[in-house]
Amino acid sequence: MSNQSQVSRILNPKDLLLGIRRRMLEVLIHRILDKVKALNIIEFPASPRYLENLMQQLEAFVDEQIFQAALAEINASRNRTMDSIYAQHLRHILKSQVVSPAA
Repeated sequence: MSNQSQVSRILNPKDLLLGIRRRMLEVLIHRILDKVKALNIIEFPASPRYLENLMQQLEAFVDEQIFQAALAEINASRNRTMDSIYAQHLRHILKSQVVSPAA
């Protein structure tokens, strides 16, 4: 691939971001509920209202801390810095997955 637009069409950065966000929220909610259950903080099964409130708070937190900046970078048409936590972590993962070409 010779340019960024070709890469963007294949990877679809917004869909990738939304997929990662969804998966991250799933993992976090399960970890939190496991910890709450282990500490016996609330009765299980948890009420739908408790779960809805927890999910809303968790979404707001991860959006503020990670995904708002990442989405702003993706939407920027020029002068992208790509320095958000999301972009840094994605670069790290991609670098660790690159296989050296055979000599």
